[in-house]
Amino acid sequence: MYFQKSGKDCYETRVVDYLVSEYPIDIRQACKSLNLERSSYYYRSQRKEDAELIDSLNQLSKKHPSYGFKKLFHSLRNQGFGWNHKKVYRVYKKLGLNLLRKRRRRLASRERQNLEVPSHYNEVWSMDFL
Repeated sequence: MYFQKSGKDCYETRVVDYLVSEYPIDIRQACKSLNLERSSYYYRSQRKEDAELIDSLNQLSKKHPSYGFKKLFHSLRNQGFGWNHKKVYRVYKKLGLNLLRKRRRRLASRERQNLEVPSHYNEVWSMDFL
């Protein structure tokens, strides 16, 4: 069975806080009564801010507007940043830096014309080059 990780904003953790503050029970007992793991109660998200990555991507995209994601990512790596491609791509999409691909233009359809049949001998000459 799949259980989603709970954070401080989760309903169950707020209920545990209420039970601990209103009744004479500790956190362990409150979590047990709600079938909530204590590790879930104490869990805090560790996602870091992306401000430095956003600044770096914006600078590179202004300097090289024709660069796509791969070139920008490798440029960041060459500058010494250690962000992985998944994080960089997430921020890249959030900033709306995706480049539109140029589509091939389709040629207008032409009507096929049959070759003219010469009416006299030696009227049309052609030569093959080998």
